[in-house]
Formats: sequence, structure tokens, C-alpha cells
Amino acid sequence: MSELYWITRCDPIGTAALVFLIISTIFLGILILGYVACSEDADKNGINMTKKLFKIVIPVFAISLLIKIFIPTTKEALVIYGVGGTVDYLKANPTAKKLPDKCINALDKWVDSFSIEKNDSTKKK
Repeated sequence: MSELYWITRCDPIGTAALVFLIISTIFLGILILGYVACSEDADKNGINMTKKLFKIVIPVFAISLLIKIFIPTTKEALVIYGVGGTVDYLKANPTAKKLPDKCINALDKWVDSFSIEKNDSTKKK
């Protein structure tokens, strides 16, 4: 049951990652502009300050980007959880492996029954 709880938390985690991604992108843009301006003015204190802030903003940006990319939405996670378990079950179940052959044989017999009925009805006329 805890799996389903964590699956429902995927959307809020993705939303939080998106918020951090947007904020860190804005700060990253401002820091790049600040770094360029400080290097043009040869301001050593400004350059050192932007380098320190880069060390904070870049990891936040990278982590939030990776979370946003690799954490699925709730719907995607439910599909992965549900369909993945079903596929694993079908691969492991020997009866389920025989099912496609049985379905094809049943369909073949069903179609044959139509052709036999059609032949019988044409002979009677």
C-alpha cells in the first residue's frame, strides 16, 4: 500500500522540482550577467561573490532538472506499476504463455465454422 502512496506523491515532487528549476534558472541568468559585468569592470569582489553563488545555484539547477526529467507523473507511475506487474506475471505464468496459441486456434475454428455454414447454405439452394 505504501507504493501507491509514493506513486501519488510523484506530481507534487515534480511540481516542486519545476519551481526550483525555474527559480534557479532565473538566478543563474542573473549570475551570468553579474559575472560578465564584474569581469568587464575587473571587480575581484564581485567575481568572487558570483563564483560562490554559482556553487550554490548550479547544483540546485542540476538536481531539480534531473528530478524533473526522471520522476514520472502520477499517471505514468501508475501505468509503470500496473502494466509492469502484469507483464512480469504474464511472462512467468506458463498458462498465460499458451493463451495466445489457444486464442488463435479458437479464432481459426470460429472462422472455419462460418465458412462451413456458408458452404452448407449455398448447397441447399
